[in-house]
Amino acid sequence: MTEKGRDLMPAIIALTEWGDKWVSPGPVEFMHKECGGHVRLCLCCTKCNGPVAVEQVEAAKVDQAT
Repeated sequence: MTEKGRDLMPAIIALTEWGDKWVSPGPVEFMHKECGGHVRLCLCCTKCNGPVAVEQVEAAKVDQAT
């Protein structure tokens, strides 16, 4: 897989989780090669490194200097 493909994988996993919940479980499961466990997407904070619930997320416009 290319670097571009690897960078896209979290988005693919997130969309798959959404589809499995709201549409129907699909023919694809993401598995950990080392132990066989299921892979799921987790949100975490880059400052405190703690887990973040979706309800705790807010969007803010980035102030870009010109």
